[in-house]
Amino acid sequence: MHELTLAASLLELIEQHASANGLSKVVRVHLTLGALAAVDEQALTFGFEVARRGTVAETAELCLERVAGRGACETCGVEVALEARGGACRACGTPCWKVLAGDEMRLSAIEGV
Repeated sequence: MHELTLAASLLELIEQHASANGLSKVVRVHLTLGALAAVDEQALTFGFEVARRGTVAETAELCLERVAGRGACETCGVEVALEARGGACRACGTPCWKVLAGDEMRLSAIEGV
């Protein structure tokens, strides 16, 4: 379950940003999560709830913004929505995709006092 490790790393970033900005309490954490990021949202949420204990984000709400997967065929250039990695291009049949969006996991904002 790599989501617990991801949550622990996320909390380290939150602690750093809170300290650098003089926040004593984080109330909301905004996380951008792509559909192709290979992260189980329920496991990440659980990991966040465990990892936040004893931190400035102990009672923080985790707000997930989901980003749809999008890719371009590296052979013919057609752009399509991607629900998963892999698969052949519907236009030319080659399996060469360049991911354009949806593989990110990014701390986009924290709110605190």
